Amino acid sequence: FMTTRLIEEGDTVYFRQSGEKESFVVIKRNTDARICKVLCPLGQLIGQPYGATFSVSTDHRLRRILLEDKLNEEQEDGESATPPPTTPAQPLQKLTDNRNLVDDNRSQKLTADDIKTMKEQGADTRSILGALQSGSTTFAQKTEFAQKKYLMRKGAKHSKTVTVLEPTVEVLCRSYFEKKPEKICCMRADVLAELLNRVNPSARGMRLLVCDQCSGLVTAALAHRMGGQGTLYAAMMGRSPIDGPARILCTPAELRTIMHIPLAFLADAPTTAAAATTAATTTTTTT
Repeated sequence: FMTTRLIEEGDTVYFRQSGEKESFVVIKRNTDARICKVLCPLGQLIGQPYGATFSVSTDHRLRRILLEDKLNEEQEDGESATPPPTTPAQPLQKLTDNRNLVDDNRSQKLTADDIKTMKEQGADTRSILGALQSGSTTFAQKTEFAQKKYLMRKGAKHSKTVTVLEPTVEVLCRSYFEKKPEKICCMRADVLAELLNRVNPSARGMRLLVCDQCSGLVTAALAHRMGGQGTLYAAMMGRSPIDGPARILCTPAELRTIMHIPLAFLADAPTTAAAATTAATTTTTTT
């Protein structure tokens, strides 16, 4: 969704590229990043709103796609995909199926070099899909569902668009869940929201203890919700903390509220406290 906040230099943004490829990138003015297999300067995104969608051209430029353009394109696609109304006087169309189709890469007349030439000449995704549809000798024999699936797959492959999103707690959780859900114990975004609702952290100088087994995602969400106030004691299983999500999501003030403590230290804390109390009692008795 489009937001009013603008992208600034040093922000960590979330790229959702065509073809379901996703990545986190730090915006720097004099740095390039590979977007849709094209090396583009990231300085072009500074001053653009979060949630905007851009088309990637072969001259390494990002052109913002306005909402009116997207609506017109979707309307044209809907009109072209809507079949004409049938009347009882029209004969029934012959049913098609895929039983005799063989996927041997011989049914497409268009070669990879032809598609590359079209892209270099500035052809858009719709023109490439039209050429692929015309060059396929088996497209007309496919079922309607198979035709839509074919166009959708080819569109995701040859479309060069990227949407820039702000890395919120929900976006971060969904990214983990879609790529490697085992890293966050298969926790969905709604489960994380319910967890935050039950804990009810706030910027009121709270002191919380968390044992995070979800790659630091719960710790980052709690610190972000606390707003840079209070203290968040994060118990560590190993020797070094896992703070990747926190560095993406939290501000420097919110990062300073996180205090990483090894679990071994917490396990020895009661014994240490009891020994200190016994020593103090012995000293007082002797005196």
